[in-house]
This record gives sequence, C-alpha cells and structure tokens, in this order.
Amino acid sequence: MEQEDIFKPQENCGIFGIYSGKPNVSVRIYEGMRKLQHRGNESYGIATFSEPERRIILNRKMGHVFKGYARDEFEQLDGHFGGGHIRYSTRGTSDILHAQPFYFKSQNFGEFALMHNGTIRNADELKKNYSLRDFFSSSDSEVAGRVISLGKDLVDGIKLFSKDAFGSYSFLIVNNEGLYAVRDPFGIKPLCIGNLNGDVAISSESCAFG
Repeated sequence: MEQEDIFKPQENCGIFGIYSGKPNVSVRIYEGMRKLQHRGNESYGIATFSEPERRIILNRKMGHVFKGYARDEFEQLDGHFGGGHIRYSTRGTSDILHAQPFYFKSQNFGEFALMHNGTIRNADELKKNYSLRDFFSSSDSEVAGRVISLGKDLVDGIKLFSKDAFGSYSFLIVNNEGLYAVRDPFGIKPLCIGNLNGDVAISSESCAFG
C-alpha cells in the first residue's frame, strides 16, 4: 500500500437493518444510519417489506443522512423489518441510479432489495459467465443482485453468488419472508448483530446500537 492510501477511507458504505415485532421500523433504521454517517455521504436509502401492500417499498436520496426524511416518507415505509444503506462509492457514478438499496425481481422467487458494503473484484467476469446484460448501473452491487436472482430461491441464489464471487462483501437483503444478512466466506467486511429492546438489529458497526 502506498503511503498516501493509509489516510483514505477503507470501509466503504454502511448498512443497518432491523427485524422487529413492531410496525414501522423505518424510523429506527434511519436513526441507526445516522450513527453510521461517517461511512458515506453520497446517498442513502431504506427498504422495508410492507405488510398491508405485500410488497417491498423503498426510498433513496442523494446527500447526507442528516438531511433526513420527511415524516410522511417514514409513514410510507411501513413494515416490521427492513434495512438501510449509506453510500461511499468505490464503483459507479455518484447519482440516484447508484444509490441503494437496489431492487430486483427474480423469476423464481420474486422481489428483493439488496444493500451492499464491499467490492466484488470479479464483477465483469461474473457478467460474462452468467451472460448478464442490460444493466441499469455500473455498480458491482447490481451484478451481485442479478446473480442472486438466478437461484431457485433466495438462499440458493446467495450460495450461487458466494461460490463464484471474489472479493470482500457484506449484504443485507429484504424479501417477503424477512431480513437476511450475508458476509463473504472470509468475513472480511464486518457485520454486528445486536438486541435492541428485544428486536434483532444488524449493522456494519456496533456504534449504531447505542
């Protein structure tokens, strides 16, 4: 590593999610993301699974988390589980197309939202090997989601991706069944699991639990 690289941010993005027995976790996800603001300031977003509508709903914005959502936007993000993402870009331009969570729809198991921290080093190779085309972004996170969507179900898709992917990564994934947390096989990108008043929380750093 060159001397100048020592002082550059190394963690790249932050993710935070909650699985709760209570409705409308989006406000609490937002508070967790505020505590991870040091991990990125380009864009942020939240995805939850809406019980009344039986679908994933998400909202993404450019800028700092501290700018905040309006109250009515929180109310639209109902549901008792979901996740949020704070972006510090390592690949792709800084615009709303590259803001996360990313939304995907699998022919085999339906819709899911993905939040990614890390770098998929062989993203271009995965595109070629799986004959993936028509991308909406230049992000390696989209490549990950597209490969996962090829699975028989979500867990099978995660295994498929992990088998062929090279790099360091952690994911939060929301679908109609729940909130999934994924780390690369070597555990390079950290994920912490905490208990927040009886609810399960997952975060890039434990400081978000305080």
